[in-house]
Amino acid sequence: MSFLDTVSVGLTCLGLASLSALGCSSKEGDDDAAQAGVGGSSSSGTGGTTSGGSAGSGAASGGAGASSGAGGGMGGSGGQGGSSAGSGGETTGPRGAASLAIETGAGCQLTPHVLDLRVVAGGHPVSASGASEPTPDNTVTPEGVMRVTCELSGGVMTAWITNQLTGEYAEVALLWPMTGSGDVGFNFVAAGGDTNYAGTEAMPCTGTVLMSTDSSVLLKLICPTVTPVRDGVAGVCALGESYLYFDGCKPR
Repeated sequence: MSFLDTVSVGLTCLGLASLSALGCSSKEGDDDAAQAGVGGSSSSGTGGTTSGGSAGSGAASGGAGASSGAGGGMGGSGGQGGSSAGSGGETTGPRGAASLAIETGAGCQLTPHVLDLRVVAGGHPVSASGASEPTPDNTVTPEGVMRVTCELSGGVMTAWITNQLTGEYAEVALLWPMTGSGDVGFNFVAAGGDTNYAGTEAMPCTGTVLMSTDSSVLLKLICPTVTPVRDGVAGVCALGESYLYFDGCKPR
């Protein structure tokens, strides 16, 4: 069975270009949904998001996509419950953290800065050495309510973290399990929460797995080009060395 056949069995509404006939809808939000393609490993095909917001598919190995509505909100596969502490204080729900180094480019309308989800005192919530303060789903913070999801389905991990008050959002989709580096689908919303930016098919984002278990991943992310996927918004931006962490990931 090919990779694309496997993903087709396990996914329903993750934005696969090859499954668009299923009529999958975007996540809730007033703006157009962004669909970030997932490419394969370095030897497989690459996906991406065009400025029109449709998922690209690359060479013969194909790719899967993760769609998101502007501002985050709920995940494409439906809502998820809040995290809870089990015996021994272990977190049973998903947790996440993101630290995105947003860089400017030709006509980029974003100010260069580091977008942290969530903001923590004295540094960033995640770095190359790991997550210092991963945030459980449905956590109330001074900056707003944080929602987190991480799901495994059809050989793909899809995970996102969002601040429901500010609209800041980060979503990644990657082949799973994944080792080393490969093209990943990625999109984000900066402060203001009105425009998704995503990697492109021509220059997809590259993810490097720094640490992983069956249900968690620490990912270094670099996007040479990210573009807005909302009509009327122009400009080319980029992501420098950025980091994402998710755990408590469960099969969907």
